Amino acid sequence: MRPAVSYIRVSKPKQCRSGLGLEAQQAAIKPFCARHGYSIEAEYRVVEAGKGAQMLGS
Repeated sequence: MRPAVSYIRVSKPKQCRSGLGLEAQQAAIKPFCARHGYSIEAEYRVVEAGKGAQMLGS
């Protein structure tokens, strides 16, 4: 499998707290990677607000 990095972003902190935006993106990325021979090696989550971004990595 080829390595990949998952980058998930929402534009409002409320979306991050609810988990809906991030979880929906993650739910789409995982099967895409599996179908196309990618292994997710790292995941980055970004909450972008008007004043800047907060990066949550794993």
